[in-house]
Amino acid sequence: MKKIIKVTAPVILTGALLAGCAVSTTQQPGGSAATQTTSNTTAGDLTVPGILSANNDYTTLGTDEWNASEAADIKLGGDTATSDAAGVTVASGSVTITAAGVYRLTGEYSGQIIVNAPADAQVVLILDNANISTTAGAAVDVQQAEDAAIHLADNSQNSVSDTSSYADSSAANAAIYADSDLTITGSGSLTVKGNGNDGIASSDDLTILGGKITVDAADDGIRGKDALAIEGSEISITAGGDGLKSDQETDEAKGYIYIADGKITVDAAADGVQAYTDIAIAGGSLTVTAADDGIKSEVNTVIDGGSVTVTNSVEALESFNIGINGGDINLTSSDDAVNAAGDLSTLTYVTGSSETSDTSDNSTDTSSDTGTNSGTGTGTGANTARPGAPAAPGQSNTGPGGGTDTPGGQLFNMTGGNLTVNSEGDGIDSNGDINISGGTITINGTEHGGNGAVDVNGSINITGGAVFATSGGGMEVPLSGSQGWIIANINVSRGQTVTVTDDAGNTIGEFKAVKSATAVSVSDPAIINRQSYTVTLDNGDSVTVTAGQFSGGGFR
Repeated sequence: MKKIIKVTAPVILTGALLAGCAVSTTQQPGGSAATQTTSNTTAGDLTVPGILSANNDYTTLGTDEWNASEAADIKLGGDTATSDAAGVTVASGSVTITAAGVYRLTGEYSGQIIVNAPADAQVVLILDNANISTTAGAAVDVQQAEDAAIHLADNSQNSVSDTSSYADSSAANAAIYADSDLTITGSGSLTVKGNGNDGIASSDDLTILGGKITVDAADDGIRGKDALAIEGSEISITAGGDGLKSDQETDEAKGYIYIADGKITVDAAADGVQAYTDIAIAGGSLTVTAADDGIKSEVNTVIDGGSVTVTNSVEALESFNIGINGGDINLTSSDDAVNAAGDLSTLTYVTGSSETSDTSDNSTDTSSDTGTNSGTGTGTGANTARPGAPAAPGQSNTGPGGGTDTPGGQLFNMTGGNLTVNSEGDGIDSNGDINISGGTITINGTEHGGNGAVDVNGSINITGGAVFATSGGGMEVPLSGSQGWIIANINVSRGQTVTVTDDAGNTIGEFKAVKSATAVSVSDPAIINRQSYTVTLDNGDSVTVTAGQFSGGGFR
């Protein structure tokens, strides 16, 4: 089973267990693939290097692996094309490439570009002001090759547009489709119109290293079945389905998305970013607007750096395990903003699946994807059945607003970065545990009852960092751990500044509420339990509370 990433730091319980509510293959064109090498980083922590080392390496065909000066020209003109290359065949409605090599395409063409080369071949298509459209299927259809690359020539403007529908029997299901590994490089622009289904899709690895890419797709925007890796590009996606997607279900080391750099904007009618296994974000800028979930994976989602913004979603960030180690993250949701949830035993690589190759989904589905994977198996992995800790003497395993759900082994872990939440459900919800050792969290919870700033079925352990939260009241839980915390009941109006000071008048923290609230919760290294702190609003209202104490009395 897939290696589940776990945080190695020990869990220190300072109170009751709180129950809540609910490598690149380097081969020259024409050569055979070299053996992929595994990353030398050590797995075992919920970080981007840990996630990558637990998955198969993705394949790239970079510009250092072929020579543009050796390119054979293919000149496009209306409904025909010309080329002197031996490996190029021009027929009515199609140009077929049957040999490994580098090919430069220029001009406008009404037809398909088909690659049907030997299984061990590398084929590079240089788009140099090429505009390709067809009603017959995929505009660019890589039917066979070991690796394919699309290079966007400097200062070029290119476009592709496909058919409005695909037969169920069609392997291709995107305007640019590759039944091989596919790499996109260069600095030119590419506009993709996926009329019939997806915009850009690969049945294996899809790696984007450069270019300015705009995708408008009836279903998914950009999909790499085995892996989707983005190392640098400017990408804009409008999708009737998911925006970025990797959906290999049969291998625990595939079906992941990696974002190292780039500027990415996604507007999706389903999920913004969706992976069957893992999502790892190391840098760049990602902005998501989604009708369903913003960023969702079934196993691990990790953010180590960059800027991540979800402007609209049902649940903004959802996975079994969620790790934040850096970056600036801003999340807006109509339900829970951060949701560590799911059931690993339902994944098809656990329950068993007969699928061995890419199964094309040629339907245009604009409905929300629930992300629930059917299955009846009983496979287990790390973190799937971790028991809860016993309550402290004289205390029950519940906190204010707490429920009775059994912890499911899920984890939210934060070691650094800045997380800002605006949610109508819970701000941070973990069906398992919450560990915070660094960073800054600001939660603008719901104005209404029934949800809290934080909701946990297992334990909360805060050993560092700062948490500032407002909520509608009634569902607050202690932000317990080795540092102090307060919960203050005070009516906060939208736009008011909330300031927390100690009994000497020193400011512990200050933040601006973006919505009204009836409770303020704070955890900070400067807070010492059993000492007094005052929460003051800019209209002069204030309340003094004792750190580590519930409003009903007693310490946790």
